[in-house]
Amino acid sequence: MIPDSNLVAHMTMLHLPYTSLVPNPDNPRGTYLPAEVAALAESIQSIGGVEQPLIICPDGAPGRYQVIDGHMRLAAAQSLGCKAPLLKCEVREGLSRKDRLLIMARTSSLFFAKDPISEAKHFRRLIDEEGTTRTELARAIGRSLALIDGRLELLRLDGEIQALVASRRLPKDARIVAAFLSIEDRDARVRLAGELGRRGATVKGIAAACRRVVQALAAQREEGRVKECRGRGMAPALAMGLGAPSGPAPAAPPWPAIRSAAAAACGSCEVRLQSVPSAPEPAWSLISHATEDTCDACGLSTVRQACNGCPLPELLGRLLRNVQRTEELQNARAA
Repeated sequence: MIPDSNLVAHMTMLHLPYTSLVPNPDNPRGTYLPAEVAALAESIQSIGGVEQPLIICPDGAPGRYQVIDGHMRLAAAQSLGCKAPLLKCEVREGLSRKDRLLIMARTSSLFFAKDPISEAKHFRRLIDEEGTTRTELARAIGRSLALIDGRLELLRLDGEIQALVASRRLPKDARIVAAFLSIEDRDARVRLAGELGRRGATVKGIAAACRRVVQALAAQREEGRVKECRGRGMAPALAMGLGAPSGPAPAAPPWPAIRSAAAAACGSCEVRLQSVPSAPEPAWSLISHATEDTCDACGLSTVRQACNGCPLPELLGRLLRNVQRTEELQNARAA
């Protein structure tokens, strides 16, 4: 990495034991893959140190320094223990926290790159805590705005799914975010992600699997709604057409708003007033009984999702909405 020109005069080169170094509290690297740490430790031991110096700053305690860049190299040296050679370090003083965060953001992008979730959290820290704009960040670290936005998008995922992305078991492609979040049930979403992580699924495979789960959950909800309606003694089509709410069945008469609309329609009917003045809401009786008979006669009433594709609920909904509109117009004229 080419150092910033305004920092060159403040640099000092030292060779230090790893015991003199501590991780920076803002260390963006959240995961250390054992295989990568072991490979780097072998390299450090074979060449007797590091070719690329760690970037460090004074920690405040005598003889102790914080690592700004080089946390993976520090982890590798720590794994070697007493066999670890001295580490070449570049000391930088007078850096602000934002300077340190930007150095961390733009280093280690080629060799043993940070996992995408650690990178995303570091970008978010720079934006939220240091007021760095996305454009400023992209320019400072030499990355595209699209990449930065893609990383930040991953942070919308559940923590368990983020962990799978960080460990490389799920792809870091931001398109998986919309796929997973299309599943409203969090438990189902996380379970599916775990299974897909074990399979090493591709972005295309994840999108297809999420679509199947969304469809299955919708079918389960519809099946449950049909069973609920039948448990209440109400034809599914009638409940669906009325937009039946979930929860305990209301006291008789059911669905007061719709019943009152039917009553208003019957109340304005001259034929009813002359021939059957004592009959309560014949319109409601005709609607409910005819609907129940239709559902009972349906050969598909036990098939999952059959009710969801039935046109009868929409027909009932339209009829009842027309009744309500008629009542509203009559009330408006009377006023």
